[in-house]
Amino acid sequence: MMISVACFSFALSLLQMVENKLDQGRCQLRKKLVIIRNGIQMVLVNVMSLIIRLVIFIKYGKDESIFMAKNGIAIFLSLSEIYHLLNRKI
Repeated sequence: MMISVACFSFALSLLQMVENKLDQGRCQLRKKLVIIRNGIQMVLVNVMSLIIRLVIFIKYGKDESIFMAKNGIAIFLSLSEIYHLLNRKI
């Protein structure tokens, strides 16, 4: 399961390259694509990894707290980026 989540995360990084639109030497951000990618990455990568690590911690007693913290921080950063893009005045 973790391997499939990691591969999906790698595929999402390719989507980041498409977020910038180049038009006559100007770079514009595709806002909807950024929000969609962040939402997918947050739910399907970070939340799924956090759930898997919580199950490992609860069921097997293995301490994965540093990785759970990383997923929590990544979820927070995705939410704050989505919030920032939705409230941006452009």
